[in-house]
Amino acid sequence: MNQKIKYLIFSAFIVVSFMLAVQESFSQSVHPSTITSGKKFMVYFGEDSTHITIDASEVLDKMVAHGKKNKGQRFLITGFFHEYETDGLAQRRAEAVKEYCMMLGMPESQILTRQARQILAQNEEGIFKDEERIKARKAELMFIDAP
Repeated sequence: MNQKIKYLIFSAFIVVSFMLAVQESFSQSVHPSTITSGKKFMVYFGEDSTHITIDASEVLDKMVAHGKKNKGQRFLITGFFHEYETDGLAQRRAEAVKEYCMMLGMPESQILTRQARQILAQNEEGIFKDEERIKARKAELMFIDAP
């Protein structure tokens, strides 16, 4: 194998390792006692994706268990996207989380969804940082007291 191919393979490995490490650093451990009204939790998605990851499912499982015990609270899901992703993706992310929660038995009447756009931070050269793009691919989860 020539030197150029080895360099390309090594470079690709480094980039993928970095992306996985950054993604992992955003995953959130949720202890049931920390779930309170008004406290925000996040689940993250891949680029242009609405797929519920294993990390996301672990968070959502605990959120749904809390919601089933606290029927007087509404579960607010805000889907996000950034400007390099397709329109409507934020709402589809919120809906994917909602469908997952309903599949686990949370009633639809308890779930509210909305969407938002995440503005990305740029470096000095005007380039968007990968870390910022990863953080923007999310759904924000929060219980709120029902009116």
